[in-house]
This record gives sequence, C-alpha cells and structure tokens, in this order.
Amino acid sequence: MHSDRDALKNIAEKKYFELLQYFENDRSIAKALTPHYGRSNSVLKRNLGLFSFRNQKSTQDFIDAANVVLAKIKVQEINATALLFIGFDMSPIVLVEQAKKLIDLGINVIAPQAIIENTHEQFWEYVKADIALSDFIVIYEVNDVENTLLQDTAKDKEIIDIQDINDLKAYARRVTLKKCKSRVK
Repeated sequence: MHSDRDALKNIAEKKYFELLQYFENDRSIAKALTPHYGRSNSVLKRNLGLFSFRNQKSTQDFIDAANVVLAKIKVQEINATALLFIGFDMSPIVLVEQAKKLIDLGINVIAPQAIIENTHEQFWEYVKADIALSDFIVIYEVNDVENTLLQDTAKDKEIIDIQDINDLKAYARRVTLKKCKSRVK
C-alpha cells in the first residue's frame, strides 16, 4: 500500500515538473488546473506549495487534472514569434534551414540577417527593432562575441539555442499560454 502511494507521488511530481515547463509558478499551475481538479484554486495552490496532497485521491485528482491540461497544451496551436540569429560566418542557406525548423514547429520567424548584411552600419538597429517584435530569440552557431552583442541588444528577451529543441518547444508553448492569459483553450 505504501509503495502505491509512493508511485503515485512520483507520477504527480513528474507531472508537476512537466507543468512547470509551461507555467511560471505554482499560482499559474493552480489557475490552469482548478477547473479540472474539483477543489478551489487556493487549496490547489497550497498543496503545490507544500507539494503534499492530503491523500491518494487528491494526488490522483491532481494527476488527472494535469493530464487534461497537458493534453490540451500539446494540441494547442502555437502563437509565438522568434527572432532567428545565426553566426556571422554561416551561409544564407543555413539561415533558411534553421528558419524551416522553427516554422515546422509552428513558430513565426523574423530573420533580420535575411534582409540586411551583418556588416552594414545599421545592422544592430535593425536587429533591435526586430527584437521588439519578437517573443524570444533563437540562436544557431553564434560565437561568444556575437552572443554578447546579442544579449546587450536583447536585454529582457529569452535566448534559446535551436539545438535545445525541447526547451524551444516548451518556451513557445509558454509564450502562447501567456498570450491567452494562462487559459488552456
């Protein structure tokens, strides 16, 4: 009996960390799960904060609610725009290949390097303007100098390497959820 409870708790913990990929904190998770959980938002938030559910039934209810929300998140159409930034020594073909990867994920792409040469005196002004239009930045094969310049220009935007595809998908879904105010449609 005790091993059943431990197994259930382990499943709940995995679901919790999966939810954390898409929601910023316990409050956001509780808000999304409450309609599917059968108890109040404050009870769920408190349980998440302590990560302890009163009994196996409430743990199972959490798992069930998490499964419903996660299933909805995974089928929800992504509504996110990324600025794609590749290393200066990469060819335009690489830019197109990387943009296609993002488009295949359902992410809209802004690629200033497709429009203006990185040697142009106003290049960083174009990048800065495009950053303002994007939700986050995706990089590919940038060196330390390029990365530092980009971080200085980007300020508060998240920067994700395109090779971290799972982080990229999770962040795009998080952006989508934020845009619809954490409601899973």
